[in-house]
Formats: sequence, C-alpha cells, structure tokens
Amino acid sequence: MIPVEQFPYGGAKGVVFAKDQRSRALPALMFPNGQVVIEWNLSEKERVAIARGENLRLWTWSLNKALQPITLEVTDEQQG
Repeated sequence: MIPVEQFPYGGAKGVVFAKDQRSRALPALMFPNGQVVIEWNLSEKERVAIARGENLRLWTWSLNKALQPITLEVTDEQQG
C-alpha cells in the first residue's frame, strides 16, 4: 500500500505526517471538524488478496491513550 497525496476540498488542508522521521511520510487531509483522511493505493497483489476474501488489518499506536474512532472504507470516489 502506498499513501496517496490528495487535493484539499471541503475546507480541508493538506498535511504530511512523519515528514521528518525515518518512517514513510504520510500525506493526509485535515478537516476543520478534526477528521483526518488518508487514502491508500493498493497494489494489484493486495487487491487480488482482498477480492479472494483475505482480511485487511489496521495497526494503530495509541501511545497508551484513548483509541480514536477509525473508519476503513473501499471507494473509487475521487475527492476534491
């Protein structure tokens, strides 16, 4: 999976998380209401695996704080 840079829309501003860290920079949109949207481009191998019924796993690091609400979705909708 590769994170996709998105074009701001609906009052969102483009941000990049982990820009100056050893991990991969993570482009995202941040909305005034606090929502953050990160979109991923899946490889053909990943798409086939999901179509075959394999699971999609989400890892998140809460740093021992309350877990924030998270939503995963599959979409071909173009934002922005």
